[in-house]
Amino acid sequence: MRPKSSLTWAVLLPAILTFIAAGVTRAQHAPGGGAASGAVDGVRGSVTATVRSGHRTLTRASAPVRRRTTPVRGTKTPDADDYYDQGEKFFDAKQYPPAIEAYKKAIRSNPDLAEAHYRLGWIYNEQDKYELAVAALNEAVRSKPDYPEALTELGYAQRNLKHYVEALAAYRRAIRLKPDSAAAFYEIGWIYNDQEKFAEAVDPLKSALQVKPDYAEADNELGYAYRQLGRYSLAIEAYKEAIRLKPDLGLAHLGLGDVYYYNTKQYSQAIGAYKEGLGLKPDNATAFHNLAWSYNETKQYSGALNAAKEAIRLKPNYPEADVELAYAEVQLGEKLPPKSPEAKQKFTEAVAAYKEAIRLKPDYASAYSGLGDLYRHDLKQFEEAIEAYQESLRLKPDNQLAQYNLGWSYNELERYGDSINPLRQAIRLKPEDADSHTELGFALRKLSRYPEAIGELKEAVRLNPEKSSALYELGWINSEQENFSEAVNYLQRAVRLKPDYAEAQNELGYAYLNLKQYPNAIAAFKRAISVKPDYGLAYYNLGIVYVDSGDKQSALEQYRILQRVDQERARKLYAQINK
Repeated sequence: MRPKSSLTWAVLLPAILTFIAAGVTRAQHAPGGGAASGAVDGVRGSVTATVRSGHRTLTRASAPVRRRTTPVRGTKTPDADDYYDQGEKFFDAKQYPPAIEAYKKAIRSNPDLAEAHYRLGWIYNEQDKYELAVAALNEAVRSKPDYPEALTELGYAQRNLKHYVEALAAYRRAIRLKPDSAAAFYEIGWIYNDQEKFAEAVDPLKSALQVKPDYAEADNELGYAYRQLGRYSLAIEAYKEAIRLKPDLGLAHLGLGDVYYYNTKQYSQAIGAYKEGLGLKPDNATAFHNLAWSYNETKQYSGALNAAKEAIRLKPNYPEADVELAYAEVQLGEKLPPKSPEAKQKFTEAVAAYKEAIRLKPDYASAYSGLGDLYRHDLKQFEEAIEAYQESLRLKPDNQLAQYNLGWSYNELERYGDSINPLRQAIRLKPEDADSHTELGFALRKLSRYPEAIGELKEAVRLNPEKSSALYELGWINSEQENFSEAVNYLQRAVRLKPDYAEAQNELGYAYLNLKQYPNAIAAFKRAISVKPDYGLAYYNLGIVYVDSGDKQSALEQYRILQRVDQERARKLYAQINK
């Protein structure tokens, strides 16, 4: 918890008068004492657990792989045949407008020329003119009912119009005519995936792969189905097979990254997959967001920064990416020398990113809590932190960590009464959280509500017997109530767990002093000073031990040190020496 060793005469005077009456007593235990659990135990903010929620990447082909099939020519009509041949030359050269005109002339000469209708439908599909494609391909099938290529192309047009019933019917007819139509099986699987009928998608996709084992797109689509069914090992296997067959299939790399990111939480593997996928398909903002998250999760903050910036470049209104950017800026800032201009710049940029996320998404509770964490933990701007946490909790009142951090911030501003409710809410949401019980105990102790404080602090120790800050607080209260033997018990446990806990060492010395165990008191105060060489209160108390034990020379030595460290306490010690 936070050491609060500041001392005021108004707080000390009643205690000093009592101690003088008792005979020992000019020594002081830190009235602030404070042990808010955030600082000592390294409680970080709510960012990591709650902030980063991305959109699912659509790692499926938006259009299936289509082959330029050469039609088997039917009944010939001289004029129609000539026009059709002209159309084929234009078609092969991918000169589609003149090809369309030639095929239309062929159809005017021979309305039953199914191949010309098929070619028109194919070109219209290529041009995303799906209604026209449906009309042309229906004519092809009317003229030639046993035309599997035209049926497959018709299914493709209907599928792009989301006329799934008609598309499935066309693909099934195509398969009856041509059982080895891998594309038709693939399309059926694609449609079932799009309808979220993932279990039904598996068999047609497997059939596509039986017909065509090197069908990378079908493996990719199968990986998607398996992922949605929660069969993650099979999804990974399918995506990897798609990549083996077609290393430049960016969608398969991104799909593999999605399994690692969303499902198995293997963020290092997700990074590798997303990097490969984005190298092939660099226009996927969601994948860049997920890459940024994964870098943040693996503490590769520079990589996260770059990935988040790229996500925002591709999609400027992307609040989740702004949060990832902010989080990376904070983490990079915390690695710099405290209070350095470089660290300050990082934190300033993080504040701007959080605020941009909130501007874009005003109900973004996690962005508010992340901003609160930044103000509280890094900038020490507790009023601003409180405001941010309050907004976060207005939107999401069941955020236990935000409730805790709000209470912590109130305690830091010495608004102990205000901290009670959020800390009780934190405990309600997570009764087993020793930190929340400790922080509440600290606030209650500062309000002199000692029985309640003791109850919370003992519960903290029950939940976490190694909670040194709770043991310190119990020791402080027992010293305040002159239960010095009990105080020694708690404080010895605290310093065994955390030998460099200067405040606990000082408080232990204070208890020993009041028990007239001077050698133990001297040793404890010296340990406090060795940990915290500018600890004025410990020098003062050590001087009081020497006064009480008749060692005026050693007391004067502490006085001389205090003149450099804490002049106010130096004057008080000098007065005690010369009484």
